[in-house]
Amino acid sequence: MPDPNELLLLSIEAVPADYELGGIVVVSHVRAVNILRDFREMLTNVTGGHMKRYEALLKEALDEVESRFRSELIIRGYDGAVGVRIAHPQVVGGGAELIMYGTGIKLRL
Repeated sequence: MPDPNELLLLSIEAVPADYELGGIVVVSHVRAVNILRDFREMLTNVTGGHMKRYEALLKEALDEVESRFRSELIIRGYDGAVGVRIAHPQVVGGGAELIMYGTGIKLRL
């Protein structure tokens, strides 16, 4: 089984010469925050300042969605993806929603 960290993830639209185009891969992740963290961030939003807890929440959600995306590529037999995008990276209603998508590519043998 390939190492997920060695998969090629590119934001470019063109397929590298040694690869063939596959299908689209979409993964989503919604991560909830606890009520105390949400309340503290609401206070920070009112008074101003760095929203560290929400920033950490987004980082955790990004790490998870990328891990799931890489796993899905492996499950489908791809060696990487092109046109990789992350959509809706935002905190909504006490949670972070992320969607990662791209087109799978496979190394030509």
